[in-house]
This record gives sequence, C-alpha cells and structure tokens, in this order.
Amino acid sequence: MVDRGARSSEAMVEATTRPTVVARVETTHGEWVLRRGIENCRPVFEVIGNGSFLMDTREAESEEALARLALEGRPAACVLIGGLGLGFTLRACLSFEPK
Repeated sequence: MVDRGARSSEAMVEATTRPTVVARVETTHGEWVLRRGIENCRPVFEVIGNGSFLMDTREAESEEALARLALEGRPAACVLIGGLGLGFTLRACLSFEPK
C-alpha cells in the first residue's frame, strides 16, 4: 500500500524552494549574485546587483514588448541589444514575425 500523504508532502517540497546562491562575484561595481529556486515545479533564476533585485525568469512580458516595439513597422531592422541579461529580448527579436 502506498502512503499518498507522504508522497504529496514530498511533491510540495519539490514544487517550491527558497532561492540558493549559484554564483557570487565581487566587482568594482559591487557584488553580483545569481540565485536559483523552484517555483511551481519550475526553476527560477534571479539576478541581484549590489543588493538590489534586477531581474528574474518568472516573467518576460516587458522584454518581449520592448522587442516588438523596436521591430514593428521596420521590415529589415538591425537591432542592437545592450546587455543580454537573461536573453528574453534576444529570443523575442529572433522569433519576431512581422504582421
């Protein structure tokens, strides 16, 4: 017989975990930290610069909107992305299809 109560509590632990530090580097511009956690059974990465939260992988709507705004109405646009961050803007630019 399977103890479903124990199994469901294990699944809850795996579904969400507090972020842990993956990498930490001290620069002339302060400390930069990459953290990884689990949220709804999916990995979530966070970038923290000098103690301030900068970005994460929870949502990318603003980055994707920025790419659309830059490319809409420009059939052969060249795009320069300053800083890749987590790559959402790059991915949106590469997958953009004009209407």
